[in-house]
Amino acid sequence: MAVKTSMTAEVRWNNTKIAKIRDISLDITRNTLDTTALGDLDESAVYGVRATTGSGTLLYDPADTVTVELMASILTDDFVPSDSLTLVLDTANNKTISGTVLLTSTQVGVSTGEAISVPVQFKVNAKPQVSF
Repeated sequence: MAVKTSMTAEVRWNNTKIAKIRDISLDITRNTLDTTALGDLDESAVYGVRATTGSGTLLYDPADTVTVELMASILTDDFVPSDSLTLVLDTANNKTISGTVLLTSTQVGVSTGEAISVPVQFKVNAKPQVSF
């Protein structure tokens, strides 16, 4: 079995590869709704809504137009989510998790002698699409 690493993965913003990214994580959670009735001795539940959020850290490169576009998207006045994020787990076999996202926060930070890092957080709008 071949374990996949960052060497076989990439992150795409609006279908274009982000040149320099340090890390990314995707969190998919599913709420539960209590269905316990009066008089029941044990709790019962059903699945509720799913929420998908994530975060990542870009390494700022002003020559990488995708990174600059992603950073600028938080300043857009557009109210309809239209940006897409694709996490490619295996580029050779096109194994992906993707969706339309809303960029919810971004920061710019730098330490002496270090690369400029840009942490971002996002929320996937509706159900993510998967191919793995």
